[in-house]
Amino acid sequence: MRILAISCLILAGLPGAYAQCNTFFPIRENVKVFYDHFDRKDKLALRTTQKLVNVSGSGNSMKGTMVQELIDVKKNELITSAESEWHCDGGIVHFNINNVSMMDPNQTGQGMTMEVSGDKMDVPSAFQVGQTLKDLTYQMKMNMNGVPLMNRTFNVTDRKVEAEENVTTPAGSFNCFKVSFVTTSKGGIGGGTTRSIMWYAKDVGLVKAENTSENGKLIGRQVLTKIEK
Repeated sequence: MRILAISCLILAGLPGAYAQCNTFFPIRENVKVFYDHFDRKDKLALRTTQKLVNVSGSGNSMKGTMVQELIDVKKNELITSAESEWHCDGGIVHFNINNVSMMDPNQTGQGMTMEVSGDKMDVPSAFQVGQTLKDLTYQMKMNMNGVPLMNRTFNVTDRKVEAEENVTTPAGSFNCFKVSFVTTSKGGIGGGTTRSIMWYAKDVGLVKAENTSENGKLIGRQVLTKIEK
C-alpha cells in the first residue's frame, strides 16, 4: 500500500489555491493539502500531505519544491517524507523525483532511498472532454540501507479526458475533469497492469483518484480531505 501511495504522489497533481501558471495544477507557496488513502478492502490505510515551498517566478514560469509526508492513521505519526522539484513553463507543469531519501523517524539510521527517472509527467493547463494526453515511461528503484527492494519500470498509456463530472469529498464539492490511463509495470514482485482514474478541478488540482486491476477490482483510492491556506 505504501508503494501505491508513493506512486500516487508521483502521478497526482498538487491541489492548492489559484496560480496563473496552471489552473489544474496550481503552484502557490505553503498551501498544504491532505489526502486519505484507502486499500483494496476500501479501508483507510494512509494519510498523505503535500506542500509547496521555495516557490519563485511568476505568470507562466514558476518553480518550487514539494514536501510530501506519509502519515500512519492509527498512530497519527509520520511514516516518511520526501521532497521533489516542480516547475511550470508556458502553463504546463512538469516534475521530476530523483534520489529521494525517506527516513523512518522512529528508527535512527533506518532509511529508504527512492530514485525515479524517465519521462516528465506533464499536466496541461486546460482539459477538454475527448482530449488525448501523451504516454510516458519512468523507472522506480528503492533501497533500504543499501539492500535493493524494488527496481521496476512503469509505462503509462491511454491517457485521455473522459468526462466532466461533479465530485464531492470531505473537502467540498468540485466540478472535475475525469482523466483515465493504464499503467503497466515490469520488474520484481507485484508487476502488472493497473487502470487509474483521476478527477481534477480547476483552481484546486487533484480531487480524487481510483486504481483498479485489469478485472476491475479495487486496488486503492484516495480523496482530498482538506486544504490549508
